[in-house]
Amino acid sequence: MEQLNFFQDQILIGSLLGDGSLARFVNTSYREQHTTKQTEYLLWKFQQLKNKLKFNIYNSTSKLKVTNKIYYQIHIQSRVTPILNHYHQLFYPNGKKEISQQILDKVCIPALIVWYCDDGSYDYQPSHSRITLNTHCFGEGGNRLIKDWF
Repeated sequence: MEQLNFFQDQILIGSLLGDGSLARFVNTSYREQHTTKQTEYLLWKFQQLKNKLKFNIYNSTSKLKVTNKIYYQIHIQSRVTPILNHYHQLFYPNGKKEISQQILDKVCIPALIVWYCDDGSYDYQPSHSRITLNTHCFGEGGNRLIKDWF
């Protein structure tokens, strides 16, 4: 069976730590969406992964209930493939996305960069600066694990 190369593996791990998600049927598919402001970034991911994962790309609009604003989004979704089954077992051991030491042990610089590009922010102040990763989806235990890993 075909596998992802190191760089593709890192992009997928960083994406799954961030905005990416997997759905499992018999095999697994990958999905990610961003506002159209991030089209170039999402298309970069598509370009890096397309030789191993077959994607559909589509645009949509959605209305956020809280603000009643209309957002234009771009989505990529892969076809189901056995290549992604390992990632589903790693990130969704109980059917919900989780973080584990096993995942963090796989994170190298490329995955960290993608994770930051998906869910990070940089706050510059003359007296201090900080980088933040939005990791609330991993719960208190997962966030402790991430904090200790860093």
